[in-house]
Amino acid sequence: MARIPRLLVKGEDTVYHIISRTALPGYVLGDVEKDYLLSL
Repeated sequence: MARIPRLLVKGEDTVYHIISRTALPGYVLGDVEKDYLLSL
């Protein structure tokens, strides 16, 4: 079953949910990368 397209509204703010998944222990992103993503 295909995913429904995202609703895009011109002139409206957009929120992105970022998730990191890995089979390895620990975090993929460090503090510097996390801070950069938050500042975008």
